[in-house]
Amino acid sequence: MKKLVSLFLTLALCLSLAPSALASIHEIYIIGPDGDESLSVSDVKGLSCEDSTTTLNGVSGISLSLGTSPTIVLAPGSKNTLFRLIGGDSDHVNDITIKGTGELILFDPNPDDFWKDLGTFSGLITSLKLEDGLTITGGLKEGDSEPLTVQPIKKDPVNGFVTYSCCLADKTPAQYVRIGPKQGAKPAEPEKPAPKPTTPTSTGFSDVPSNHYAADAIKNCVAKGITSGYSDGTFKPTAPVTRAQFCVMIARGFYPDRLKKNETAENKAKGWFVPAVLTLRDYALNMGILYGTSFREDCLSASVMSQPINRYDMAEMLFEVLLYDTDAENDPRKDTAKSKIGDWSKIPDNYQEAVSLCYALGIITGQSDGSFGGNNTMNRAQACVVIDRLSKLMETYTSTETPSTTPDKTPVEPPKTPDKTPDKTPVETPETPDKTPDKTPVETPETPDKTPTNPPAETPAPSGTDLESMRQGVLELVNAERSKAGKSPLSLNDALCDVAQLRADEIVKSFSHTRPNGSSCFTAIQEAGISYRALGENIAAGQNSPASVMNSWMNSDGHRANILSGDFTSIGIGYVKANSGYGHFWVQMFLG
Repeated sequence: MKKLVSLFLTLALCLSLAPSALASIHEIYIIGPDGDESLSVSDVKGLSCEDSTTTLNGVSGISLSLGTSPTIVLAPGSKNTLFRLIGGDSDHVNDITIKGTGELILFDPNPDDFWKDLGTFSGLITSLKLEDGLTITGGLKEGDSEPLTVQPIKKDPVNGFVTYSCCLADKTPAQYVRIGPKQGAKPAEPEKPAPKPTTPTSTGFSDVPSNHYAADAIKNCVAKGITSGYSDGTFKPTAPVTRAQFCVMIARGFYPDRLKKNETAENKAKGWFVPAVLTLRDYALNMGILYGTSFREDCLSASVMSQPINRYDMAEMLFEVLLYDTDAENDPRKDTAKSKIGDWSKIPDNYQEAVSLCYALGIITGQSDGSFGGNNTMNRAQACVVIDRLSKLMETYTSTETPSTTPDKTPVEPPKTPDKTPDKTPVETPETPDKTPDKTPVETPETPDKTPTNPPAETPAPSGTDLESMRQGVLELVNAERSKAGKSPLSLNDALCDVAQLRADEIVKSFSHTRPNGSSCFTAIQEAGISYRALGENIAAGQNSPASVMNSWMNSDGHRANILSGDFTSIGIGYVKANSGYGHFWVQMFLG
């Protein structure tokens, strides 16, 4: 029986436009010459990937799509040829570093119409850094050697994404790109490989540094007994996850008591994964958590279960956990997710509901080309990330926390949204303001866009001392946190408060960094005629006091970064109390 016992919601989003470094989130997708997107790193000769570094050593005949802030190493003396290099995820942009003493040629002699507009080097790229004396040249045909630069060439009219490409002086996208030593330069001696770490990092694993994109998720899953590392002190984050392994992780993470009952000698004798599979299969009617998977009929077969699990089946299992233990299936964001998934029309009907919900809630996000890529597989680090996201989401449905004061109105049905979601949630990148700082504005995604099932009736913001006390309370807590971090206090900016109040009214209607008219939140500052060097926005809903909302923001990496950023000097604070829906809506606008 489905149940929902949550009586309180904490929801938050943050957005920043500041010249600060992006987090390193590394995902690699490989597109073969025939368009096959199911290739893994091990399928491509000369290609290797560890954490945020991809090494090319004689790679040819593919296209590569990389996540945020990747480093590409050209192996000494190697020549690598790709059709194109694509940057960014659907909700991330790239700061790409290329180093080494090899050569990288990007050239597609027969690009289709789409790629003709973008060139061979494209994506959401904010910067391209070349090290080790590498240079970039190219042109419209193979062998050209004109100087190239990374320039914006296309802006998506719907979501505002800006696509950058290596271009000629007249901003024509290059179809031929060469990255390598200066012509005629003497090849460098091959570098000796750096020794692998022999001692554990702060995560407890030698191959998972503390700045690894999945470090927190891995630590959380290990601490809960959901997974573990290897005897040599490694975690092997890039190793693929099999169907059996993922079933064990889900059973340990969400049904430990049922799993314990199934861990009998008889069941273990049938296979190490059998107790977990029985736990999931028999959890409810119709194969329970395995209901919609492609392997449900053969879930006790060792050969079948040893195969890597694809994104479709992973989404289906996560969906079934939500289906049987929450009322999340009614979340209205499923419909909006469909319009954001590039390959929605290709997703099989039996997976569409699971994919749309997992995408909408930010449990499994899209890929660099905007597609879901359901036939692709995921690795151990990614499995920890999605399970950690689901675990945090489930906590919001099982929480018994209530507001510290009795609300004035009759309580309404609590919205079905996580308190917070991890780093890779798909949200729209804000549009570039007219007065553009040094970097293109990018979001620090924390929570999926949320539109309540029944949009709350808007009420005027508190007036007089009520609103002032809310603002003052948030300001004091912000500056207290900044003081602890050694940062100077922020001043309360009246004009910015007016903008924040406007945004608070807007997020009652649409909880998102995108305004109801479809434009970026930053346009509200532009319309107010406020000049700036750096901007940021934090939003939240459901918290009934300054202390509560600040607790939510400070427990989120992205929001905390905005609050503690040295790029900001002033703040505007907005607050609206509504009669229904989330009840309380908060906005922080930062200015530098």
